[in-house]
Amino acid sequence: MDITIDKTKESKNINQMYLLLTLGMVSFWLPYTIAMIISASFFIGATLVCYSRYKYTVNTHYQSHYRWMIRTFWIGTGVFLPLAISLMTFIVVQFGEMSAFKHIIYMTSDINALADSIESSVYVFISDNSILLFLTLLVTCLPAMLWWYARLWRGHHLLIQGRSIDNVKTWLI
Repeated sequence: MDITIDKTKESKNINQMYLLLTLGMVSFWLPYTIAMIISASFFIGATLVCYSRYKYTVNTHYQSHYRWMIRTFWIGTGVFLPLAISLMTFIVVQFGEMSAFKHIIYMTSDINALADSIESSVYVFISDNSILLFLTLLVTCLPAMLWWYARLWRGHHLLIQGRSIDNVKTWLI
């Protein structure tokens, strides 16, 4: 079974996947729960489309672009993001002012009071450690985000030139 590919349509489709993955990363950094849901939808939706289109583009330069985006998703969300969050958590717990949480240990009898106490403690913790949180986020997550954007930009740039991605298996840019 030989499937012919409409090159204009396929290029447009790949461009849309690059755009969805870029918008997904942009919305990931917005401080709202709905933004996180939208971000996850963009990431997962674009990756699923890449998986579904990958098999139809065998022996074309388009297949390397789909593989590139699939690997960007898995390396970024499966390796770099968890590493960045783990490192950020370690730094904040190690060097942050934790006194806001110390009284919670003794409040186990009333569950409603405990929930309110945890909520207010989180706000106090964020207020007390805002500079540390910002700097830690900048140092740990910014490199992963820049790596993500650089990979997507490189793929998009090569697509516009009509070229395939030479070393699809690299973890680098």
